[in-house]
Amino acid sequence: MRTITQDIKGTIEKLNSIKGKNYIIRVNRGRNRYETYEGFVESTYPSIFTVRCVTGELNTFSYADLLSRNILFRSAERALEGAGAKEGAKEQPAHSIRHTVVTPPQKPLTPTTQKPLTPTAP
Repeated sequence: MRTITQDIKGTIEKLNSIKGKNYIIRVNRGRNRYETYEGFVESTYPSIFTVRCVTGELNTFSYADLLSRNILFRSAERALEGAGAKEGAKEQPAHSIRHTVVTPPQKPLTPTTQKPLTPTAP
């Protein structure tokens, strides 16, 4: 279960601070379906915000999408700089409204050694 560590007021303030700047927006639509848009936050409302794409398309999202970490913002300028990076490397967002969760590395699993079972005589 995902935990929400921000409030909506803080999220609205952060969106207002990036309003009008170009970003690449990655949206998780569920079941391993992702959509990527390039555009900017056009306006914010009490329960939703709108993103205007460079193609002219207008998309509407709720703040719950941000709080549940289903939307990721990445600076368009940073994306162009990172185009020469290694292919297959995982993207690190330049500016993200969501929090990044870091998990410590786990120890590799090793097989256990057991004595073979020997039948016992009655």
